[in-house]
Amino acid sequence: MEGTPWGELGIAGILIVIVLREVFNFLRSRNGNGHSTATAWALESSREFGSMTTEMRKLNHSIAQLSQTLNCLSHEAKATRAQVKEVRKDIEELDRRMSQ
Repeated sequence: MEGTPWGELGIAGILIVIVLREVFNFLRSRNGNGHSTATAWALESSREFGSMTTEMRKLNHSIAQLSQTLNCLSHEAKATRAQVKEVRKDIEELDRRMSQ
């Protein structure tokens, strides 16, 4: 979805995920003895964040697929409308010829 807010949100979301992952990795490596409450919180948050990152990737993929499907449906609807318009013209032409 180029040129839409969703594309910008996806890029911003990825950047936020990367920054937060690096922050949690830094906190983990800084005080890795596991005795600090802040460190335990950071490690647990890091695990939860990893899980959220995975879910965000799945959602991003699903949204991209839905967007592609909607674009295809839109193109098909336009093509169908054009075909219906041509058929109507053909019917009107046949009707005109038969009434002469």
